[in-house]
Amino acid sequence: MFLPSAWLEVKAPGLPVEAWKTGLLGLHPDGSSPLDLTVPVRSVRELYTRAWKRVLNDDGPRMETLDTSRTGRRR
Repeated sequence: MFLPSAWLEVKAPGLPVEAWKTGLLGLHPDGSSPLDLTVPVRSVRELYTRAWKRVLNDDGPRMETLDTSRTGRRR
């Protein structure tokens, strides 16, 4: 499922990932993985429970400031 969130570009062989999901998937804040691959480290039930708690605590997925320039500056 894709969420309304900023996307992080991850170095190959990784794939881009939504910034909001990094904590749920055990990734570093930049989207990289300590194991060089992205796999959930919790059960599906626990992932949904933790995600729902974040939403209830007003930390739901949302769009952030987008980088729309070629120089990498945020607008």
